[in-house]
Amino acid sequence: MTSGSFEVNGWPLWYDKYGTGPSPVLMIPGALGTGKMDFYEQLEGDDALDLKKFTIIAVDPPGWGRSRPPVRAYNKDLYSNDVDCYYKLMK
Repeated sequence: MTSGSFEVNGWPLWYDKYGTGPSPVLMIPGALGTGKMDFYEQLEGDDALDLKKFTIIAVDPPGWGRSRPPVRAYNKDLYSNDVDCYYKLMK
């Protein structure tokens, strides 16, 4: 597993990368979670996915976990910003 971060549109975006397989999988946690916490079983637990088949990217969404900026405005652009961050991460 490797961890990293980069900035998109002024937001820090942290991620953990597992595996080297040919099929990329983006894991986005719900509500208040983080990638590593919400998907522990699929990433490291007894039911872990085959990391030779998949390259898994588990993100901490903007505003949560390690991706916390000082202030996150909850407005009409919130989710479009998140999608833009994920798109640029997977490029």
